[in-house]
Amino acid sequence: DCEYTYSIANTSIATVDAYGMIAGLACGTTQITVKTPTGVTATFDITVVPYNTQHETISTAHRGASGYRTENTLDAFQYANELGADEIELDVYRTADGVLIVHHDDQIKYGRKYYHPSALTYAQVLSAKSYVCTLDQALAYIATTNMTVLIEFKMNSIESDVINCVERNNVQAKAGYIAFD
Repeated sequence: DCEYTYSIANTSIATVDAYGMIAGLACGTTQITVKTPTGVTATFDITVVPYNTQHETISTAHRGASGYRTENTLDAFQYANELGADEIELDVYRTADGVLIVHHDDQIKYGRKYYHPSALTYAQVLSAKSYVCTLDQALAYIATTNMTVLIEFKMNSIESDVINCVERNNVQAKAGYIAFD
């Protein structure tokens, strides 16, 4: 069991934990010192630079501004745009009557029972959750912004319908797709 000790000269620039994991906190240069169990010490400079000067970064609003508004709603997407998000991630199911809806959970409480979104019509979904929007509504809004969209397929066999919806709303250049099944 070999234990090293670590220290940083300027902890306002970076910190180091007991395992030697360095976290940059501000731009600048500082020194880190490592001491081995046998007493050997090494000191070297580390420079912290902004990540975005080295790599392009984007901000993705997961299910819209879901920390501030009801997730996967037009309100959440609009607020994410106001906050400056570059991209919206949203989830898509198809209802029993073929409507593509934006919804995350695989269960919707309708009446006294829970149903998979594909077992309910869009009217039933709206009756249970009046804020659920269609993929068409979401993409029509995204088309008016500078944001891109990352569409997660929450069920199988909806890919061609989703792509048709993307084309219908003329957001092909803004759309990306993911699925985990």
